[in-house]
Amino acid sequence: MKKSILFAFFLLLAAIGAQAQNITVHGTVLSKTDDEPLIGASVFSETLKSGAATDIDGQFTISVPKGSKLTISYVGYVTATVEAQAEMTIHLTIVR
Repeated sequence: MKKSILFAFFLLLAAIGAQAQNITVHGTVLSKTDDEPLIGASVFSETLKSGAATDIDGQFTISVPKGSKLTISYVGYVTATVEAQAEMTIHLTIVR
């Protein structure tokens, strides 16, 4: 009985530790030229091989491992790669 309780406790600690390694990123993607939101910009995590798209206000939310990189792209704009942080504002530059 003691071993079962001890095992369950360590399993719970391992699950909490694994969850603590992820962060939820809330961000906004804007045009550097006019500070307008970029609707439908792609936000991709190479680590997870998954991503998100920005909404009508240029905002996105994605959960990624701490320290991972995000690639943000939008047609006609230079692609940016940035380190994931809890709160982000990314400005993309128009391709010349």
